[in-house]
Amino acid sequence: MVVKLQPESAAARYGVNSDYGGIGFSSGAIVFVRSFDPRGTTSEAARLGHVIARELGHMLLAPNAHAIGGIMRRTLLPEDWEHAAQGTLRFTHSQKQQIRTWIDQRRMMSSTVAAFGERMDVTVCNVGHIPDTAIEYAENQAAYVFRAADVEIHWMSCGVELPTPDARIRPGFIVRVLAGGPFAKADPVSLDPIGRAFMNAGGFGFLADAYYGAIRDVKSLYPGVGSDQLLGYTIVHELGHLLIGPGHRPNGIMRAAWSRKEVVALSRGLLKFDDVERDTILRTLRSRAAGSDAAAGNGSHHR
Repeated sequence: MVVKLQPESAAARYGVNSDYGGIGFSSGAIVFVRSFDPRGTTSEAARLGHVIARELGHMLLAPNAHAIGGIMRRTLLPEDWEHAAQGTLRFTHSQKQQIRTWIDQRRMMSSTVAAFGERMDVTVCNVGHIPDTAIEYAENQAAYVFRAADVEIHWMSCGVELPTPDARIRPGFIVRVLAGGPFAKADPVSLDPIGRAFMNAGGFGFLADAYYGAIRDVKSLYPGVGSDQLLGYTIVHELGHLLIGPGHRPNGIMRAAWSRKEVVALSRGLLKFDDVERDTILRTLRSRAAGSDAAAGNGSHHR
């Protein structure tokens, strides 16, 4: 988990109200450090600590997890800060249970990844000059989903990847984020206008596109989900095609058109690959790694 501290004046660049204190997502958070207020009853250290705890709560519970009281209230009230000064502004009992469950699951997941997981290199090319914060948010969202499938993503800067003569042995993937085309359908959410994976006749490929303009149109249909979060899941879906193949599944991330059920799960950080998709992804990554290693060995042999 990564928590970045930014000055309060930076909140506008992220499209949020500085009164919220920060913005949290699945695997990272940004906290806005407010100017010192000598009239306040809460010390700056206590205020900053509670805001960090609150954004960590978003990371552990869900990006949109809010409650009618306690530290996860959408906007902390003056009485909440009084409780913070007294050390009594806390998570609810159910939130504590959810956090413990999350930590236990991550502990088991980390053990599984260490023993059986895979890694893949993904280069994101911001062709459409989308705000860097949107790209960062989407990368964190995609990393969160793939980590649940026992895959660690190594993000690379555009231009770092080295092309190989044979695309079948290319070790990594490239995602281009473009300004995007128009979104025509209203509901359910067809993924065709917002992303595309490029594959040959055999279902092999390494390149995908995501269309941010169309993604923003989709977001307007579902106010509860953010454009950057949708961008992250679009990247996940298109990488899924490059790893699983061109077909779709009846439900979940790889469904051809997301229904309201998928969008709600997405907004809560609950939309994941199923076990069959996970196994296919791991097999594909192992096969690609083996092919890349074999190609490297053959190249050395012919020198």
